[in-house]
Amino acid sequence: MIVMVMVVMAAEAVSNADCICVRQAALAIFLEMRGLYGDGDLSPSKGYIWIVMVDNVSITLAMYFLVLFYAATAPELQRFRPVPKFVCIKTVIFLSFWQGVAIAVLEYFGILRGDITRGWSSAELSVGLQEFLICIEMLFVSIAHSWTFGYHSFRTENS
Repeated sequence: MIVMVMVVMAAEAVSNADCICVRQAALAIFLEMRGLYGDGDLSPSKGYIWIVMVDNVSITLAMYFLVLFYAATAPELQRFRPVPKFVCIKTVIFLSFWQGVAIAVLEYFGILRGDITRGWSSAELSVGLQEFLICIEMLFVSIAHSWTFGYHSFRTENS
């Protein structure tokens, strides 16, 4: 059943990308309530791996269509420096998504283990590590954003 729902969602991702995140979140909540989600569990009997795969397809398609859009409008957008802006925004999305997947894989294979004697389970350790890394990365991303999204591109000769 999980696979069937995910295949339908993947097919809809191409035609209706705006709603895919809402549907995935609703599906994740539904599966979690039934004990079938398994956050970080890469087993095909759990919903996590299927949602990650649909996320990957969705993100890849979104990137592909953004590149096509840029290729068609590059001369008109040149003065706004769209490539650094694109890279800044997509860095946030890709870093958080792929590092979350990498941490889940490390936890799944037992490479990342918690220490119960210190009060950290493996799941808590992986969530804490993900949140810590995002905090550190956002420092650098915020500096890049202040440079990339500065006011200089929008200044006119009169201002």
